[in-house]
Amino acid sequence: MHYRLILPSILLTLLPLSLPAQAQQEGPEVPDFSHMFDEDLYVPKNTVTFGYHVLSSGGKVRFSGAKLGTVPSIRTIAPVSDGAVERIYDDGSIQTDLPRSSEVDSNGTQTSTPGGRFQDSSITTATDYLSYTPGATRNWDYRNSSQVTSGGDLAFHTYSSITDDRSIVIPHNSKPPTGIDLEVIRPFKKISKHLEFNLTAGIALNDIHNKVNRLTHSTLVTTTDVYSLNGQTAVEAPYYAPSFDNLTDSSGNVVTYSGLETTTALSATPYSSTTTIGDPGSATVQDFWNVKGAYYMLHVGPMVRATLTERLSLRASLGIAGAYAGTKFSLTEQLLVEGVTDVISTTQESNERKFLPGYYADLSADLMLTDRTGFFAGVSLQKFGDYTQSLEGRAAEIDLGSSAGIHGGISFKF
Repeated sequence: MHYRLILPSILLTLLPLSLPAQAQQEGPEVPDFSHMFDEDLYVPKNTVTFGYHVLSSGGKVRFSGAKLGTVPSIRTIAPVSDGAVERIYDDGSIQTDLPRSSEVDSNGTQTSTPGGRFQDSSITTATDYLSYTPGATRNWDYRNSSQVTSGGDLAFHTYSSITDDRSIVIPHNSKPPTGIDLEVIRPFKKISKHLEFNLTAGIALNDIHNKVNRLTHSTLVTTTDVYSLNGQTAVEAPYYAPSFDNLTDSSGNVVTYSGLETTTALSATPYSSTTTIGDPGSATVQDFWNVKGAYYMLHVGPMVRATLTERLSLRASLGIAGAYAGTKFSLTEQLLVEGVTDVISTTQESNERKFLPGYYADLSADLMLTDRTGFFAGVSLQKFGDYTQSLEGRAAEIDLGSSAGIHGGISFKF
């Protein structure tokens, strides 16, 4: 081995050991993010709450208007000048009449004697039927014996009502409403060790439900059409023509079931028609009024939080609020008339949307179970205005007014 090569080899071996430490660690420096994953170092600040609330009242509703107790007639009766046409009344009906097929020939000419009786040739058994008489009808009915006039004729009626008092006002309180609310709380400034100033914003959904079922007295309007029985005695009510009985022989034996017509023919056209307006209070109307809907309450304002213990704190806030309400106002008014079984009523409904400004206040306590979750409970106050919803001469004044409430739920910090 050549000795002259030994010295360079030793120098090359020792050279790395003689370099500075940073020269041996050349390259990009890697940041240390491990502290961001340390749960003990991260403190959640913002809070979101979700809860359920019950208010002391759902506002007041006043029903009023010029047409309370007004129920129009449900009938359209042809005038006397229209002659023999169908007329439907509240206590009976008059139907048109024509010769039956068995009392006309192949040319359509009546073969039976008007005002008399005839045999039905299409039936093999014996029959005894009332003949068609022009100007009279065998198809009619009436409901009450009180419809028989003092002259022995029949009166048929249609009814309606008009209000007595244009200043009728019916106040009614809603049942206490319930709803849900969502609120976000963000810290703004630390005032002291146990006191901080926050900002809060939230939204709540409340229901509106108000209904009234009562009797209203108004004025009865009666239209009366009188028909002649042409000297015949009125059959006991209720009566539905045509009517039939069994045809019997002289011994009382049945010859043909329903073979004898017992119809009492009635004049097909009324000979008089009058309308009368009763005294105030002569009509009774069953009222069903209903206001149903909901409103969103939006609020924003400052909040002060006081820390009492590590887990317990109190917070108070006061700010502006707005209520966006949507309601449906529906009504049914039914006229009650003795002896009338058909329903005489009017039904209407309308929808309305309104925004009402106001304010709110809240005082709540928070109990944290962990660093992130807990429960809250408290009391609140809200104040809004009112609006009027109109419907066919009636009105519902919906006043959300002032209401206090209690609420509670869960809270999360993030």
